[in-house]
Amino acid sequence: MAILTSPTADGEHNNTFTRWLSQSILLNWETIAWVLIFILAVFTRFYMLGDRTMSHDESLHTVFSNKLAQTGDFKHNPMMHGPILFHATALSYQLFGTSDYSARIYPAVLGVMMVMFPLLLRRWLGRSGALLAGMMILGSPLLLYYNRYIREDTPAMIATMIMFYATIMYTNGPPQQRGRAHWLYVLAAANLWNLGSKETGFFYVAIFGAFLTLYLIVRMIQHFTNINAKLVFYSVTLSIIFAGALSLLLITVLSISMFPYPELDDRLLYWGDQLAAMLRLDPIGTDFSTFLVWTGSAIVSMIAVVIGAGIWAYRKREDEPTYLIVLDIIAVIFSVVAFVLITRNF
Repeated sequence: MAILTSPTADGEHNNTFTRWLSQSILLNWETIAWVLIFILAVFTRFYMLGDRTMSHDESLHTVFSNKLAQTGDFKHNPMMHGPILFHATALSYQLFGTSDYSARIYPAVLGVMMVMFPLLLRRWLGRSGALLAGMMILGSPLLLYYNRYIREDTPAMIATMIMFYATIMYTNGPPQQRGRAHWLYVLAAANLWNLGSKETGFFYVAIFGAFLTLYLIVRMIQHFTNINAKLVFYSVTLSIIFAGALSLLLITVLSISMFPYPELDDRLLYWGDQLAAMLRLDPIGTDFSTFLVWTGSAIVSMIAVVIGAGIWAYRKREDEPTYLIVLDIIAVIFSVVAFVLITRNF
């Protein structure tokens, strides 16, 4: 008689071991990749850091930072942006001596932090996405240039990235971290750092303030009504993003096709003449035909993207189809408003 044995226990053990081994290998390779990225970030940000000649802007920052380090005397001048850069550079002079190398340590350290920052975004980007983002920041010639440059650009960028991280942790972080007050403190501290580094910080106050205000309104709608507030939030934010993308396309189209007519009155007169020619079936100008073709292509493409995104989002849903229509309407409204504003200003 054959004896039948159940392979369940061994099979489960093998499957568990296999899963653990594969996760360990993946984790190890991910760790090795991040260690290599960190080493390359330190090398690319610090190697021969003091060899390049100081530029005009750098010379201003180093002179007044050195004066602060030597005498403690500092008077803020808005021409040279926020005061934090001067205090950080003066601290670097005190710790490492006065040199071109030590003058650039502050942005170089922040540059390394910027390369490693996607590690904090693994929850949303995934392992591969975070690694790819880190490698892109590491290899960006523009970011590398400013990470080795004693200006306010790198501090402003890393402060904005921290503001972004605090915002998404507060609104969409892990359940035990979501809505915790300490993320608002982090956001406020990063905002102060941004404002103390560069005047563009005021723009980010408006950007993040608008986002959090919309988030508050949506949460209130969700609390007091039965409306699916998440769909409202997605509809409005996606519409703003699509309208912004369409605005950039139209700026490009207007800048190229309407270059001979820089004033709004001249453009309106030109468009009126060309439309009249079209109604008479007469030939129209090359500039106007270029404007029509590219503007139409941009609008049609953006509407297709909006509808496609809505269809993809609702591919498994049979309820609340009206939100797709609302999404399209909002997107078109924002696009029209953006187009009017662009036309008035360009």
